[in-house]
Amino acid sequence: MSLSNMQTTAAKKGLRLIDLDSNKKMAFKDLVNFCPPGPICDAITAGLRQLGLKVYDATEASNNFERDFPLWNEALILKDTDQAYGRAEFDKLTGPYHALVGLPAALFSAALVKSYDFHTKFLVVGDFKEKTLVQHVRSKIQPYMPALMWYDPKYFGQAADFFDLADTNAITGPVDLTNVPKKSYLHIDDLDWKRVCELIGKPIQSDLPLPIFTKRDTFDALPLRRAKVLFWQFVQTLHLFFIYALMALAIGFAGFNVAKIVHFGHAISIVFSLVFALTAIACLAIMHFDLTATGSNVDRNIKRLAIDITAPPHTPCVLSPRTPLPPKTPELPPPRETFATPGFNPNKYGNPCASGARTRKAPAPKKPAAGRPRAPVPRNRAPVPAVGVAVAAKAPAAPAKPSLWGGAQMAIASDDLKLYMERKEAEERGDAKSYKDVEIRDKFTARQK
Repeated sequence: MSLSNMQTTAAKKGLRLIDLDSNKKMAFKDLVNFCPPGPICDAITAGLRQLGLKVYDATEASNNFERDFPLWNEALILKDTDQAYGRAEFDKLTGPYHALVGLPAALFSAALVKSYDFHTKFLVVGDFKEKTLVQHVRSKIQPYMPALMWYDPKYFGQAADFFDLADTNAITGPVDLTNVPKKSYLHIDDLDWKRVCELIGKPIQSDLPLPIFTKRDTFDALPLRRAKVLFWQFVQTLHLFFIYALMALAIGFAGFNVAKIVHFGHAISIVFSLVFALTAIACLAIMHFDLTATGSNVDRNIKRLAIDITAPPHTPCVLSPRTPLPPKTPELPPPRETFATPGFNPNKYGNPCASGARTRKAPAPKKPAAGRPRAPVPRNRAPVPAVGVAVAAKAPAAPAKPSLWGGAQMAIASDDLKLYMERKEAEERGDAKSYKDVEIRDKFTARQK
């Protein structure tokens, strides 16, 4: 969900932006560092990362400013209200980071000390005061802010709003740590890694970075980090423009000379060279916009020189492993109707009919008609002709059909049925023994006589 959609939805539902945020990755905060931007703050950030902690600082906020800046601005607006941010909101905002160093979290000293009263350590550098920090940063960037906001209003507009809100809500006094146990906080004037490692319970390393003091310490402030990127992007744009212009002039000059060689005349040569130059400019412009849209290695390297572009894990553009779909529950068929057998208990073995399923009685066996007994038919054998049953029971015979032996009207008696079936079985088995039709016919003729 984009920022504008989130703001619209939050306004309609009376919710906060943090309530609509989709981040679910959170981590315990091992350290909260209150320090102004400068060499000490940068050295602490680099050292904590070297010790294995994920650090949320001004660089991380800048890398994900489209999400983080509006949330930090909302936290400043709600700072002294009933909906002020607490531990749950700060955990959701900062995500899977173990340490909060410097801006923008440093402007919420009272809320962070109140929220993280267990397990978290606090480190204060020098005479840190929120009001002093905001005024110092604003004094350095205020002259350049109109031009920066014109060049990149989306970034610097939100940054300007952040420092304007912070100037009105900042605490004038030092960080209040009276309710924090002594073993849970440390106040230092100079960076001492031995004491810092003892505070957070990490083994000290000999190669941890130390601050390098320069005359432009405030150049590492939050908005000016973005200014470094924009400056190098502007330099790259000028560089490409001069390259394209020189190429277009070279192509136009070549076209002019070609036109003179073929004796087109002075006016036609000028037109010919202009067409060549305009075509070259159009092709180079298409190439430039294509590189701008897709990004080039030069552009990425320049940005890397300015600040480290590392998107936080909770950034919406980072793809996470696809969650496997839950297995589908097979749909069970409806309970089948069962026959109620006498003497059988349907509830004994978990019959589905026990829960009230409808049952029907077994069909009654058909009774044979009086005086017409049924002849047993062996399994997997040919059906008994109806005329045979009628003759065996001495009942009125059905209309006789011509037999296989040339029109003689005969009926198969019950004794002869057995002989007939034995013959069929012998033929199916392929036995050598078989019954000739002539012998059966003679036997039937003799029996009738």
